[in-house]
Amino acid sequence: YGYVKVYTISDDGDEHIMIILRRNEIFPIFHLTHDDNQKNKQRMFFEALGKVKLLEISKDALTYKIHSGLGICDTMLAHIGERFLAKSMHLENLSYKGAYQRLVYCFLFFAQRFGHFNGGTVLLDPVFTHKIIGNSINLTRGTVTREFEVLRKKKLLTNKNRQICILNIDKLSQEISEPFNLGMWDKLRPQL
Repeated sequence: YGYVKVYTISDDGDEHIMIILRRNEIFPIFHLTHDDNQKNKQRMFFEALGKVKLLEISKDALTYKIHSGLGICDTMLAHIGERFLAKSMHLENLSYKGAYQRLVYCFLFFAQRFGHFNGGTVLLDPVFTHKIIGNSINLTRGTVTREFEVLRKKKLLTNKNRQICILNIDKLSQEISEPFNLGMWDKLRPQL
């Protein structure tokens, strides 16, 4: 359980979040297909965001389970598919030029991937700080805070017990130029 941030650090020292992993995700998948001795040009780092419980299995044991057909292949394919979807949504987010629309898209994406739905309201766990959000969509923490205030004044977001609360997911989705369809994602999202 918990969340793990996967990130790289540029030559200039900037942190770039590649993905935030959630409960029941398998990582690092990259190492299953690449030789451990192979030089990786882009070094990845992993950081727990709050309390995390990890289960460990060796590369050899996991490879054996995959080859012996113990049902793990379906799980691995689901995880790879979800990662592909997350990365494609991340790239789509970065296509928005303005910080406001980029932030709205990010909140919609985080709601789908990490949110706790309660009717039309969605809660995001306290680990999703303005700094984490900014690093994930290439905005500064200050810009995220400024645009968050715009969304708060429009009564679309608020904070509740250190959690970000999306008050109306449908109205929030209308804030970006191309409608965001969470229903489509629910069909694509594997049930874990």
